[in-house]
Amino acid sequence: MKAIRLIRLNNIRVHAFHGAIPTENIVGSDYIVNVEVKADWGDAAKDDDLTKTINYAEINDIVREEMQKKRILIETVAESIVDRLFHTFTQVEEAEVSVAKLNPPMAGQVESAEVIVRKHRRCDIP
Repeated sequence: MKAIRLIRLNNIRVHAFHGAIPTENIVGSDYIVNVEVKADWGDAAKDDDLTKTINYAEINDIVREEMQKKRILIETVAESIVDRLFHTFTQVEEAEVSVAKLNPPMAGQVESAEVIVRKHRRCDIP
């Protein structure tokens, strides 16, 4: 039986300095990042062996490192996180990252502005 195996990190809260408005680069904003990776970690589960899976603490480290790099667009941040996941973990088949800026500086009450990037290692998968 073929299993789909996912690792998710939900609601990683980070304070960072992204945005097109100058004050965003000084004061910063709060962000929520979610990560989902698809990988075959069946042997890790069978053998109870951390070395055979993706250590989700390392995923968290990647998110935090990329979020600390000042960028104008959260789209750029999300793309860079996904790209680093593929570069760091060769067993990742697919990755999805969402980056949400909480209370973005715009008219009205907006809880968050969010971007989502999903990529597949194989380019023949839509």
